[in-house]
Amino acid sequence: KTMPAYSGGNGTEDDPWLISSVADLQLLANTINDGKAAGFDADSANIGNYYGYYFKQTMDLDLSSIASWDPIGYSGDYGFYFAGNYDGGGYTISNATSTGKKDTDGFATAGIFGWVAFGSVKNLTVKNADFLATGNNNMSYVGGVLAVADNCTVENCSAYNSKIESQRNPNNSNFAGGITGIALRSSFEKCASVGNTIRHGSFGGGFIGSLDGGDSN
Repeated sequence: KTMPAYSGGNGTEDDPWLISSVADLQLLANTINDGKAAGFDADSANIGNYYGYYFKQTMDLDLSSIASWDPIGYSGDYGFYFAGNYDGGGYTISNATSTGKKDTDGFATAGIFGWVAFGSVKNLTVKNADFLATGNNNMSYVGGVLAVADNCTVENCSAYNSKIESQRNPNNSNFAGGITGIALRSSFEKCASVGNTIRHGSFGGGFIGSLDGGDSN
């Protein structure tokens, strides 16, 4: 398999792939969402999608030039999830606009990250995002940082001054939260949600829209 061409690094914990441009972030999203990262599994755990690989953001990124941001990983049911380890480096991703991405069953996710499973996101700030997801006769999940936290770790992440909304279509449950829309067996540490507008049709929260078997502190 061909290693993707990020701005540097080789994906290990000591030498992470460097996310130094909007193009790098788009490449990360596209490799997951197009199925090109399915074979990347550092631990041969049959999880794929950059499992056991590491990324580090090296500067603030402004996504205002992108009309609709597709989240990094968008579906758990079909394996299009992000399973790597993303370190925002204390930097910000700002001005992202997204109307979400739907899988073939009509589940929709919107966020910087969509569905994160078995991986981690840390040291990332999101500002001035506008995220909206509407399922197609199915559920939708929206979060300021990630839409779905599935068996993952989130630490030192914040969302500021963002609009985070999930809509019913026509009457399915939907989830919206300042950090994540729904958390499944995941842990959160030192996260903050400040000044966000959160709208939903069923499950919402300033921090986590719905919590199932997780823990936070």
